[in-house]
Order: sequence, then structure tokens, then C-alpha cells
Amino acid sequence: MNSKAKNKKLSKKYHFSKVAIIVFLAITFFVLFVGFAFKTPIESILNGQNVANTSSSQIDYNGLLVYFVDVGQGDCIAIRFPDNKTMLIDAGPTSSTNQMIDYLNNKFFDNKPKVFDYLLLTHSDADHCGGMVAICQNYQVNKIYRPQIFYNYNGEKEETDKASPKYCDTSTYFFTIKAFNDETSNIVFCDVTNCNSSQKILGEDYYFEFFSPTKTTKSVAVNDFSPIMVLNYKGKKLMFTGDATTSGEENLVLDTLPKVDLLKVGHHGSKYSTSANFLDKISPKIAVIQCGQNSYGHPNAETLSRLNYISANIYRNDTNGNIVANVTSNDAQINIYLDKSNNEYKIKVEYIMSGIILISAYFCFGIKPQKNRQKSK
Repeated sequence: MNSKAKNKKLSKKYHFSKVAIIVFLAITFFVLFVGFAFKTPIESILNGQNVANTSSSQIDYNGLLVYFVDVGQGDCIAIRFPDNKTMLIDAGPTSSTNQMIDYLNNKFFDNKPKVFDYLLLTHSDADHCGGMVAICQNYQVNKIYRPQIFYNYNGEKEETDKASPKYCDTSTYFFTIKAFNDETSNIVFCDVTNCNSSQKILGEDYYFEFFSPTKTTKSVAVNDFSPIMVLNYKGKKLMFTGDATTSGEENLVLDTLPKVDLLKVGHHGSKYSTSANFLDKISPKIAVIQCGQNSYGHPNAETLSRLNYISANIYRNDTNGNIVANVTSNDAQINIYLDKSNNEYKIKVEYIMSGIILISAYFCFGIKPQKNRQKSK
């Protein structure tokens, strides 16, 4: 078949009218304009995110920065205080260690000195202490706050003068405490008596206040060794809870608790934490849940319902990725920034735009039905 015949056949098969070209270009321009102009809110809706800022260029680095690092099913919170001192609360599970270190290096430290002035472990569960050995290996740690839980692993038992000590027999916790002891001699047990006395964390315009644990007996459940703490900065209050449960909350004198602006929800949003009475007292406006894919049902529907009842804005690592809370230095406003860079299944607006453009191309220039070539006899 010669070239003229091919072109003739092609012109019959496809429709390249000026109207089709103009319509296609108009649709393409409109899709690209809307897609890139409204990229953030569109992706927030598609990925089930709450409305939040996402541009890191808007962050006030002179204020308080709290990074709720996405480590899957576990806790990891990195804090940069206004005076550039730093703190890490928990370090997620061992399986997320590389992801955690990468995020801390590139987002939290970002060419700053790799030093944690304070390191706090809430309790001995592996999804909180799994990455602690790597933290001690990769960063300088100046002071460590640890729970009054002692190791008893493979024939090695930690010495203590406690009358009724609590022991943990996991290898993860054993190597965590060993790493702590190798890192620094400045180790403090994070109970109210120690931490709210000479070991209180104080800085310009901020301070950490400990409200629990108030008990350190053998009968206390491991999760309830998690201290409930409030970080105060310029009148804004952020509460951190580890895996504290309703029983741990009930041990508190609720009248002593302040109203808070942000709550790190206890125990990954478990049904057995963050009770209605507790929420009624602290009344958080923002709730952050650190959780990933899990078989425990975290966060539980009842807990979410209790948070919705008080009209708290809820953010979750499993749906929002990394979450940054920024309290501004000038007017003490809390802004939330979302970063789903670690979320493999994020729907991007570019995918939607490509699909719409391809579909419009098909309808504008698509194959036309061919006429029946057979002539009736």
C-alpha cells in the first residue's frame, strides 16, 4: 500500500477537525490550571486528609516545632524548641528504623547538629523503643528520661533498689537500656517526683510539666508507666501520653490537669484510652493519633467518636503521613503541616489530570466506527 493510500485510510479512521483540536486544548489547559492551582485541597480530599497547610516554606522555624514522625504502628515524636534545643519521645518499632533515621536526618535536623538534648522513652513496648539503639548510634544524646521498668533478659537482670520493681524480659528493651547506659550517665527516671523537681525541662517561653506516672509498683500495667506530660509554650499547651490507658488517666487528679490545645492521643487511639471524662477535662482542639496498619483495631471507632464529640480536629499518621505541629513565635498560633512522602498509596492530582486528558483525547480524536464495507447484493 502506497503512502497516499495510507494517509487516506488514516484520515477516514481518525477525526482531526479544528473543533476537536480546540476542544482538546481547552480541556487540557483547564485541567492543568485547576489541578496545579488546587493541588493541595484536591489531594487532601482524595486521600482523606483534614484541611491543613502543606508548604514547609510557611513554617515558623523561630517557634515551636513538633514532628509526629510516621513510623507505622508505633510512636515517634521529635521536638525542636524555640531555643533550638531538641527532644525525642519514643523511636517506633525496629522495622521502621531506617525510615525514621532518614526522616530525622533530612527533615528534622536538615544540616543542623545531630544532637538530642533530651531523649524520653515512655515505656518498654517494642513499638516505642525499637529504634532507640539506632538513635544512640546515630546521634549525640545529652540527657535521657526512661521509665522505671527494668530489664531481665537472658540471665542478665538490672539491679535496682525498688521494693517492688517491674521487669521486662524482651531483647529489644534489654538492648535499649544497654544503649542508654553507653550513651550518657545523665539518666533520669521519668516520674513526677524526679521530673518536676530539679530535672524539669525549662527554657525561654516554654517548659515541660509531668502529671504521671504516680505509681511505680509491680502491679501497674506496662502501658501506664507512660508519663502524661504537657509542653507549655507561650500559653499554648500540647499533651503527650505515650500508651497511657483509662486506668492511668483515672490515677490522675483531673482537677490538676489544664485545658490543652493539642493532644497526642494515648495508645494509638485504643478503645481503652482517652476516656470521655479525660477529654471533658482537657478539651483538646487538635488530636494526633500515631498509628499504622495493625490488627488491633487502632484507632478504635469509640475513641474517634469521643474525639468527634468534642469537635477535635483529628490527624493520623496512617492517613496523613508525617505531621508537623508548629506554634508560631509571634502570635502563638498552632499550624498543622502534612507530609505524606512515606505513604506508598498517596493519590496524586497528576494521576487524575493524566486520566482526564487521555479520556478527552480519546473522545476528541478517537477511532470512529467503520462503515460496513460489504455492499448488499
